[in-house]
Amino acid sequence: MPKFTKIVLATLVILGLTSKFIAHQRPIWCVLEGQTHWPLPETLLSNRVNTLYATYDEENKWQQLPASDRIMPIIPFSASVTSSDRNLPPLRVANGVRHWLGTDEYGRDVAAGLISGTQTALFTSVLALLVAFLLGGTLGGLAGYFGDDRLKVSLGTLLVSAVTVLTGIFLLFFSRKTQNGTLSWLHIATIIALLSAATVLLIKALKKWNIGQQPRRIPLDMLVMRTAELFESVPVLIILLVAASAMQERTLTKIIALIGVLMWTGTARFLRSELLKVREMDYIRAVQRLGIPEWRVLFKHAIPNAMRPVFLMLALSASGAIQIESSLSFLNLGSTENGVVTWGAMLQSARQNIELWWVWLPPGIMIVMVAAAMFEWNESKFF
Repeated sequence: MPKFTKIVLATLVILGLTSKFIAHQRPIWCVLEGQTHWPLPETLLSNRVNTLYATYDEENKWQQLPASDRIMPIIPFSASVTSSDRNLPPLRVANGVRHWLGTDEYGRDVAAGLISGTQTALFTSVLALLVAFLLGGTLGGLAGYFGDDRLKVSLGTLLVSAVTVLTGIFLLFFSRKTQNGTLSWLHIATIIALLSAATVLLIKALKKWNIGQQPRRIPLDMLVMRTAELFESVPVLIILLVAASAMQERTLTKIIALIGVLMWTGTARFLRSELLKVREMDYIRAVQRLGIPEWRVLFKHAIPNAMRPVFLMLALSASGAIQIESSLSFLNLGSTENGVVTWGAMLQSARQNIELWWVWLPPGIMIVMVAAAMFEWNESKFF
């Protein structure tokens, strides 16, 4: 891995994991009314509202404490907190505190926003690639190992599985919703568990009664690859723009999950191409001749030996996920959650005040550095 890529990735990970301790308006440790408190760790570990801390949050009273009674983060500001200190250039001191990268038109500290955006970028890349890996890895693994002629499923099992999937989709989209307008995780887990149990029972019943047990060949490779081509025929950004515009409530998790769903084709193609080679190797054929079930051979022997190039491709796709999310935020189609700051949103906020170069230049540099690091890694590996 090139040195520049290592530096950028290490910076992204370290700043993303420690962002709350680097930039936050609450102190790490302080003495209030003669008692020792840990406001920042307590805030991160508990969702309860502390009225004492909330009182000090108003007008940033933490800065009024004696220096010997508090330990503040390096950047003593939260990314989404506004103030009256607006449009301050870098290194300017206001109310006894220095704004290292200045403030924007709302009085938000630019350095705090940059650090918080790093956490968002890290979360975006990890979650989007996890979704892409789960979906693309599953479909690509099955397509590469079974191809068009190895997977045979009885008609009864196929029909029961299809009905179960359609029923699950119907229940998830049209069943009763919770008070906040979204299905709870418990609700979704219950539906999946009940449908899975019903599917297993129906398949066993069909086998017992010998109904629809004639095996049918499933052209799985053809189905998966044609589906991937369908996804790749339309630009990802256009689909995301339409989907984001249609969302009533755009949360960061929903947008990242959508990005991951649309990025699955690369993972599927890589894993499929590797498994097409691995499945013909001698040790796989030897295991198959021992009578071990195909599913066990696939997940225990074939996939683990085909994962190395897939992990490389996922790492190279990290910058793509970050750039897509930044593009959506720049177009005002990013997350609408309070407290979520992204590099794209920082760029968007500076569009009307282009003369505030200290607002748009730092996030722009971060986006370019991430893209350049991944490009350099890609070039060193494949060229």
